[in-house]
Amino acid sequence: MAYSEVQVMDKIRNLIIIAASVVVLLSAVNVYLLLNEPQKSTGIVVFKELEPIDVTGVEIHNTTGDFKIYMKDGGYIIDDIPSELVDLDTFITFMTQCGAFSALKRITNQAENLAVYGLNNPSATAAITYSDGTELVLHIGCEDPVSGNYYMQVEPEDDDVYLISADTADLFLSSKKTYINHMVTPVLKSNNALSAVLNVTFTGGELKEPITIQAVTKNNDETMIAALSFGAITHLVHGNGLYELDQTYGSEILSSLFGIKANDVLGYGLTAEEINDYGFDKPYMKVEFDFKDLEGEQKHILLSLVMKTESSFLAYVEGTGVLYEISRPKFADIKY
Repeated sequence: MAYSEVQVMDKIRNLIIIAASVVVLLSAVNVYLLLNEPQKSTGIVVFKELEPIDVTGVEIHNTTGDFKIYMKDGGYIIDDIPSELVDLDTFITFMTQCGAFSALKRITNQAENLAVYGLNNPSATAAITYSDGTELVLHIGCEDPVSGNYYMQVEPEDDDVYLISADTADLFLSSKKTYINHMVTPVLKSNNALSAVLNVTFTGGELKEPITIQAVTKNNDETMIAALSFGAITHLVHGNGLYELDQTYGSEILSSLFGIKANDVLGYGLTAEEINDYGFDKPYMKVEFDFKDLEGEQKHILLSLVMKTESSFLAYVEGTGVLYEISRPKFADIKY
C-alpha cells in the first residue's frame, strides 16, 4: 500500500513513539524509512515485506537472556529500558529488519542433521508478530565458517535451512543493552569546544587540587574584570593562581569531554547506593561542567570516573542511573 507524505507522517506520529520526549526525532527518522522501501535482489528469500510500524511485538531468547518489545498506549516499550535511554538508530534498524525480513539464500531443503548448522540448540530464537495477525518465528544457529553469516530456520515454514547476514543475526543475538544509547556525554555539535563550554571543574586524578576553567562572558562581570589584565581571552584558569587558558591545550581537553562513547553498559536503573558500590563514593576523578548547545540552551553535567585499569574507567553521569565502561579519556591526564 502506498502512502502520501502526509499519510506517512500521520502514521508515524500515531504509532512509532517510544515516549513523548522522542516523538519528533523518531518521526523524522521513520519518514525516511517509510519512503524508502527495501530493495529486492536476486537470490534473496523474502519472508515479510512490511513497514517497521507493522511490527507489533518481538520476543527474543538468546544466550544473554530473554527480553521483549511490545506496543502499549500507541508506543513501543523495550522491555525494562527507560524510554530516555533508548538508542533510536539501533531500535529503528532492528524494527526495519523485522518488518522487511529476508534471507540471503536457501542452503538446503529439509536438513537431516540440524547440529551441523547449530540449529539443534539455536543461539537465538525470536518471535515477531505483525499488525496483520501473522507471526514469524526465527531460529538462528551457528556462524557459517566461510562467509561469516549465520544459518537460520523459520516457522511456520518447512525444515529448510537459510543463510542470513551477520548484521541481521547480530540484532537477535545481542543483549537488550544493545538498544541503550552508549553515548555517555553529548556529541559536540559546534566547531570548537571553547565556544561551547561555560565552565568546568576537574577534581582528583593526578591533580593536587581542583582546577576550574571559566569562560569570559559579557554577562559575568567578575570574569570580565579578572580577564582585563590578560587582554582578549576566552577562558580563565583558576587553580594555584589565576591564568589565561592555553587555547590549543584547552581545546584538546575540553573537546574530550564531549562524545564519550561507552564500550559497554554495565547497568541501568541503578540507585545511588548501587552506584556507590562500584566505588563512586570515592571516585578517581570528578568533572563538573556547564555548556551551551547549538540552540543556546545551557546544560549541566557531573561526570565521575572510577579507574578499572590503566586504559579503562567506569563512568557515571549523575542522575542517569546508568553505569558505563569507557576507554581512558584525554582529560583524565589533565596537566595544570
